[in-house]
Amino acid sequence: MQKEAANQKHLEMKQKKTQNPSPTPTPFEIDINGKKVKYPTLHDISFRLAKGSLTMVIGAVGSGKSSIGAALIGDIEKQNGIIHVDGTIAYCPQAAWINNNTVRGNITFGNEYNEEKYNEVVHVCALEPDFQTLAAGDMTAIGEKGVNLSGGQKARIQLARAVYSDRDIYILDDPLSAVDAHVGRFLLEECIDGRLKGKTRMLLTNQLQFIDRADNIILVSKGRIVAQGTSKELKEQRINFDEFIIK
Repeated sequence: MQKEAANQKHLEMKQKKTQNPSPTPTPFEIDINGKKVKYPTLHDISFRLAKGSLTMVIGAVGSGKSSIGAALIGDIEKQNGIIHVDGTIAYCPQAAWINNNTVRGNITFGNEYNEEKYNEVVHVCALEPDFQTLAAGDMTAIGEKGVNLSGGQKARIQLARAVYSDRDIYILDDPLSAVDAHVGRFLLEECIDGRLKGKTRMLLTNQLQFIDRADNIILVSKGRIVAQGTSKELKEQRINFDEFIIK
């Protein structure tokens, strides 16, 4: 039971209630501002995710970018500060979690099966070719750890599960790292900045070729936000993005 509870906790579907409700609607679905927020591995974190925006968090391995995503869903205990979350969150951790079920069951994951919606999600997550190679297509049974699947397949099934859940906010921890460049571009264009466009999205990534698509970029180093702004603004500051992906 403890293992099952832990697995449920680390699925990408987390429903958050507004922690500091306001009588008027806010244009920000996540607001970490004012008094700066501190965590054991993060320091003086302050930013806002505007509704419908795409924010890319960039940093080297160990920089703290994954901790930012984990902090937003409550997986890291906050030491001080205030976080305002307005909406439901879909979270894809970097280590994809696969349930002991069929591929389809992993994607729908308790939600009602809608064939049209399901097929659209499968397409934008580039899973159609994979289904053709599986013994029973999307009805193929897979183990709890996804032993039948490659890393890229696990990542895309997890992404499809998040997309199918239809949440307000998407926190995606490096889903493009497990796939090749061609598939990564397809996922970015057709899924993250395609089907999910209009949702509030935080993409934790080192894929610098996509930064011009972001509405906001957050650069992280040693657990701190060292710069943030649009691609144009950061380039005008002569920011060397390569420094933030090389440890």
